[in-house]
Amino acid sequence: IFDEIHEFKNFKLINVIKKSRGARKQPMIVYITTAGYQLEGPLVQYYEIAADVLEGAFDQDRKFYFMAEMDSVDEIENPELWIKANPNMGVSLDLPSLIDDWNTDKHTESEKCDWITKQFNIFVDNDEMSFIGIEILKRNKKIIQLEELHACECVGSFDLSSTEDFTSACLEFPL
Repeated sequence: IFDEIHEFKNFKLINVIKKSRGARKQPMIVYITTAGYQLEGPLVQYYEIAADVLEGAFDQDRKFYFMAEMDSVDEIENPELWIKANPNMGVSLDLPSLIDDWNTDKHTESEKCDWITKQFNIFVDNDEMSFIGIEILKRNKKIIQLEELHACECVGSFDLSSTEDFTSACLEFPL
């Protein structure tokens, strides 16, 4: 049983265990986790495969996937929908207590990100001051040619480093 694989940065331990189960007649591997901040680790790859299987893109008869998650960040302010990501609501989870905690924690960016990841099961970028859901990352696969941006409105910003941070510049184009 692998628990909290959202923390795994690579497949090293997973591969060691998978390769060592050959002596068993009916080996089973179980992955239990919530979404996490490790957006390039094994969990995201497994998540994408699971989503494809559940959507019918291909079959994996020897695997069982169960994914309890909110459909998008847009739903997080509606407690009636929280059961999507918390199927044990009313059993081991108390909705009124969760609502009270959420109403307090959502005003602190790092706690809000933790809620979105752990309670709503949506992948979040590790930066405390922002969050990016996996659905946003998946939508941004298109390559835009520089010529397409000519004559488009643009907002520019920059951040000059001082000691240990990075210098950065950003141009945002509404598309």
